[in-house]
Amino acid sequence: MRKKILFLLDGPYPNLNAGGALVDKIIRYHGINNFSIIGLRESLLDSEFPVEYDKIKIKTVALRFPKNSKLFKVMRKFPLIETIFIQFRIFTRLNDIISFARDQKSEILFTILRGDALLVINKVKTALNIPLVAFDTDTVESEFNDHYLIYWQKKNAFYKALLCVSSLATIGESMHDLYFTKFNIDSIILRLPLKRSKQRSLKIINRKINIIFLGNIYAKKELTSFIKALDVFLSQEREFTINFYIATHKPINTRCNLLNCVNLGGMPTEELSTYLEECHIAYLPYKFDLKFKHQMKYAFPNKSGQYINNNIPIFFHGPSYSSFNKFLERFLVGVSCDSIVEKDIIRKFQILIDNKEFYKKNQNECVRAYKNEFSEEVFEERINRLFV
Repeated sequence: MRKKILFLLDGPYPNLNAGGALVDKIIRYHGINNFSIIGLRESLLDSEFPVEYDKIKIKTVALRFPKNSKLFKVMRKFPLIETIFIQFRIFTRLNDIISFARDQKSEILFTILRGDALLVINKVKTALNIPLVAFDTDTVESEFNDHYLIYWQKKNAFYKALLCVSSLATIGESMHDLYFTKFNIDSIILRLPLKRSKQRSLKIINRKINIIFLGNIYAKKELTSFIKALDVFLSQEREFTINFYIATHKPINTRCNLLNCVNLGGMPTEELSTYLEECHIAYLPYKFDLKFKHQMKYAFPNKSGQYINNNIPIFFHGPSYSSFNKFLERFLVGVSCDSIVEKDIIRKFQILIDNKEFYKKNQNECVRAYKNEFSEEVFEERINRLFV
């Protein structure tokens, strides 16, 4: 008999993006009928939920104005006023949250330790007096964009909540090691599960190389340096041709002389499958800027699972302390480049295209990584342990 879960949720809400898809999988694998949801953003009302979600009792108690409202834009210009407003909303709406929570008679309180959920989670936990299960996807330090008073409040609440969790999920190896060392919490790593549709044959690199990049361009400097390095490589190795497929909503306009950059736009997953099958290398960048060091050290790139599921060796491009390097220690699914200098990028790139045995090993490691970390069977087993 699976336990009833009250999900205190500030986002991402269930949808098709990586974070939202993971939330959806958590709900589905434990059972839609076993969840109630308290949403802390008005956008919850505008989300396109699957019809099955009609079975879930959902209450929205927004602590901020919707992002598309004029008042939200005004508040953002005056952070202190927004801070006062949020505190007022917590004071006036907390009883509504707790009243709804009690009515659900849930056995477990569950939350993702992000956003405005941090501002109320400990108060709700105290009021309900039921076990707290939490999921940390990005560490609280990524909340630094809020006013410093809100950030301070969130940070204190985050570490207070950690001390009373009965079970904790984390997004990757670095975060797991952090909480085990610092708090003696043996967390459960949760990654977006992917369905293995077919047996994939080994890829072979010849003179025509196809590279793919999926997702939002948040590491633009790194991506631009990679593109320029490939252009230099082609000027030195004229017998190669390289197609770089970029599947993201905003097109890249970096000028190239020899590299063929193809902007695919925000293409649906079904249409992307053809390109994924034809690609030999996947590009995965992390930010080198020091102000993002904590986030790059402990977050985990969801898109890596899609590359791994398609047996595409990864060119990881990020600082040496990046979380993905910990994953590469367990599963050698590609190479890691911790420099934006052209010659360093080219040197790492040549390892992938010149060493046939290494490239073959990368693909075999993709199969092993999928089986052990991204399969539906592994995800279900970990969800069962999380909500035991």
